[in-house]
Amino acid sequence: MQKITFLALILFAQTLFGQNPEWDAARIRHEMEKLNTVGNVLYLAAHPDDENTRLITWLANEKKVRAAYLSLTRGDGGQNLIGDEKGPLMGLVRTQELMEARNNDGGEQFFTRALDFGYSKTAEETFEKWNRDSILADVVYTIRQFKPDVIVTRFPPNGYAGHGHHTASAMLADEAFEAAADPTQFSASAEKFGAWQVKRLFFNASSWWDKDIAERADEYVTVNVGKYNPLLGKEYTVIAAESRSQHRSQGFGDARDRGESIEYLELRKGDEVKSNSMFEDIDLSWDRVKGSRQVQKMLDKALESYDPQNPDASIPALTDIYFAIKELRDFHQKEYKLNQCKELIAACGGFWFEFLAEKDKVAANTEVPVKFEAISQLNSQLKLKEIKVGEKSWTVNEELGNEVTALTDTLKVTDQKTVPYWLWSDPEHNMFPIPVPEWRNMPETPAVFQADFIIETEKGDIPFSRDIRYKWVSRKDGELYKPFHIIPQVTVTPDEKTVLFGSMEPKEVTVKVKTYNAPQEKVIVKPQLPEGWIAKPEYIEKRDVGKGQTFFATFTLFPTENQGNIEMNFLVNGEKAHDIKEIDYRHIENQLVTPKASINLVRADIKTVGDRIGYIMGSGDEVPTALEQMGYSVDILDPERLTLDVLNDYSSVVLGVRVYNTTPAIIDLHGTLNKYVKQGGNLVVQYNKSYGLISEEIGPFDLKIGRSRVTVEEAPVAFLNREHELFKSPNKITENDFDGWVQERGLYFPEEWSDDYEALIGWNDPGEDMKKGALLAAEYGKGRFVYTGISFFRELPAGVPGAFRLFANIVSYAPQAVNGQNQKNDE
Repeated sequence: MQKITFLALILFAQTLFGQNPEWDAARIRHEMEKLNTVGNVLYLAAHPDDENTRLITWLANEKKVRAAYLSLTRGDGGQNLIGDEKGPLMGLVRTQELMEARNNDGGEQFFTRALDFGYSKTAEETFEKWNRDSILADVVYTIRQFKPDVIVTRFPPNGYAGHGHHTASAMLADEAFEAAADPTQFSASAEKFGAWQVKRLFFNASSWWDKDIAERADEYVTVNVGKYNPLLGKEYTVIAAESRSQHRSQGFGDARDRGESIEYLELRKGDEVKSNSMFEDIDLSWDRVKGSRQVQKMLDKALESYDPQNPDASIPALTDIYFAIKELRDFHQKEYKLNQCKELIAACGGFWFEFLAEKDKVAANTEVPVKFEAISQLNSQLKLKEIKVGEKSWTVNEELGNEVTALTDTLKVTDQKTVPYWLWSDPEHNMFPIPVPEWRNMPETPAVFQADFIIETEKGDIPFSRDIRYKWVSRKDGELYKPFHIIPQVTVTPDEKTVLFGSMEPKEVTVKVKTYNAPQEKVIVKPQLPEGWIAKPEYIEKRDVGKGQTFFATFTLFPTENQGNIEMNFLVNGEKAHDIKEIDYRHIENQLVTPKASINLVRADIKTVGDRIGYIMGSGDEVPTALEQMGYSVDILDPERLTLDVLNDYSSVVLGVRVYNTTPAIIDLHGTLNKYVKQGGNLVVQYNKSYGLISEEIGPFDLKIGRSRVTVEEAPVAFLNREHELFKSPNKITENDFDGWVQERGLYFPEEWSDDYEALIGWNDPGEDMKKGALLAAEYGKGRFVYTGISFFRELPAGVPGAFRLFANIVSYAPQAVNGQNQKNDE
């Protein structure tokens, strides 16, 4: 085996075992049984939440094989039920939700470089945006590295998959099954890991596609995943539900079903199955590893003698097993099995190793105080010989007992990035860049520092690796951890992500400039403007800025007459400036990113009517900020405390995205909202998903939400009534206003509606019938009601000028707007 291959496998294995196991005696027994199993299964689909957690749970815990999920994308194009993250930040949230799901079900996680560019209706469209060979190369790379005995796809390679990405994932699995075994295809990964012949490829069929599948069960390999595991104290379906419920951003909380649950596997490629076993003729024991007969005997004996009342009595046997595995010739699971064995030793001895940073983030090219702690809570009396971090080491030579052994020091911090590696630079051609080749399919950036706690035994030293972390105590939640990060010495955070220039009038923009643990002799902040734009002053300079200080820099920007949107970046001391943003949800690990410091400047002549808008937030969006940029005063309204008198203070009230999916109070508000409209108000409802509706009563007249959407952002627009006020007042809307849109036109359009509504826009994806439910308007009493599935929640933050103009007309659609009252014209 080549050296580069071995190093890649070590890096890959170490990323799986960077924290302390917290296993009770039953879980230790379970993990010992997993150590005694040698086999891999790869589950393959397109997005986070596509994976079948029931099957992964059963594979990892009943069959005890290594079960990994390869998701082609990180879900960047998905919607967000819990916040306003979109694009790559949505992908980051969903990546972490997958990591939490795998922590629950016992699986592992891989990705390709593919960017989720949004909903795609066909595989052909998908491959127009993805480089098919590049993504196929990533799948082949993962197969050759992970070496699965079996691959299972979630979707079939045809239109029944329902999403172009889904179909593409199955097609790529079919191709990769053959290509991975051929050393002449994608030769770089073949040289690195060797070619690999997968034994079988299955499609995980389901009643989702075939309602009568149970009647033809004999045509499939069937698996009952509804089994109870006494060592884990749960049924696999319960564990699977807990795993799937981590996908909170997608609204996939799952019930903990119990009892028989059948999965159906359709053989697509590979060896015929004569029995009802996906592992027929596949040896899952140590017998498949050359020279491992003694290891098998030792493991059998360790399992037989394991005493749950005295797990530390198993340490000598596990230590012997560790060194026996270490002496074996290299095989593809060697590093993984060594790490499994080490974590069992740690669990049996009550070992707790910590490598802690004094701060959660420090500036590049400075220092960070660190602390190492070690304890054997079962008083193992094994000696901690030394601690190593890279080339640096500390001699300890202390026997570990039930008292903490601690050591402190300081480490030099480089300028190495610790934020998610795929976000280090912008994606190109719908693919993320990979800055380090060995990280190609890894779910996360490896920790910048990893400590090896070297335990001395009679047979040799055993290193226990732990990633650097930051620990603190919250009065509310107790002891908490987060990753350690290296950040720029100075960050620049704009007050606004998007600034709208509705006329030639100048506007002020302000940025917050912050230093960290490195004082600065001077800080010069300068906006980078396109030709024709002017900033006054050109730059702002501050001298002798101490560490941990903040100041604000305000610039007045003078726009050009040319309409459109452009990105304005900032420089700090002549270098590209970076913002800093933390993503903090309770169900995932805290995340930190340092995107480039930029403001989206939008130049578009816009007229508005009215002054105050009430906004009822749904799942979360940035539309209120866009309304404020138009000049409106926006009040976020509490749906639990809304009355008709409150609503009547506003000429227009806007409901945020997915209000009818997320806000229970909307049920009781239905009558109040209708009265508001009837008395002369203008109510605007943005898109909602057709499934998971809290209430189907939307608006004053019958309206049924469907699943149709238009995914081609350049799809031509048809004005179904060009003379309607929404296209004339206060801004004249033309085809040009639909240029430069992002990701899609809209989604979840109504499929049925009362004749009281007028459909105003039609469009369609290539080869499909026209969709007419994107923008519906109706008069009710003295007021107006608008339902729109247009993706304003994407277009407005992206700075699309025409989206601003059209949305200004929609919120100006109160009766007084038609009469030309209270019109603001900045031209």
